[in-house]
Amino acid sequence: EIGEEAWTIGYPETDRLGDEAKYTKGEISALSGTSSEGGNIRTNDTRFYQITTPISHGNSGGPLFDESGNLIGVTSNGWTDLNNINYAIKSNFLQILLESFGLDNAAPKQNTLIGLKQKDQIKKVKPFVFMVLCYNNKNIEEELLRDSLTVYQEHNSVQQTKKPISSSDTILKVD
Repeated sequence: EIGEEAWTIGYPETDRLGDEAKYTKGEISALSGTSSEGGNIRTNDTRFYQITTPISHGNSGGPLFDESGNLIGVTSNGWTDLNNINYAIKSNFLQILLESFGLDNAAPKQNTLIGLKQKDQIKKVKPFVFMVLCYNNKNIEEELLRDSLTVYQEHNSVQQTKKPISSSDTILKVD
């Protein structure tokens, strides 16, 4: 709903703010957002929320929660020239993505944060939000792409025998 509280925890601007996880809170300001694919800007994109929750470089990929602690999205991007115009991918689209990879059980089915004070929700979530550093180096990028393709191929070849990811497994934040 528009006006619903939305909060996140992440690692913004670590070169200036340090590498401790930061909490920020705002609201959902629109039920659609703006995206860019192949250089084309798409407005009114219903895959996204527009949020006033402050995010900046380093928050991308972090969880977005409502006041009850429900995961409602994943922070993605914002406008650097506009104040508090940021976006998050809605969690229902992430669920579709997980299901498309056969990971139907990857997301928890029960909210264990309901009824907790927000400071206690943060304490419970914080250990599962990680900073992942990526360096803009073509050789490293090529190596990562090659490695990720190998992992993907290996995962697909053993998919039938590997146990599914459970709700207790950790999903990493990637910037």
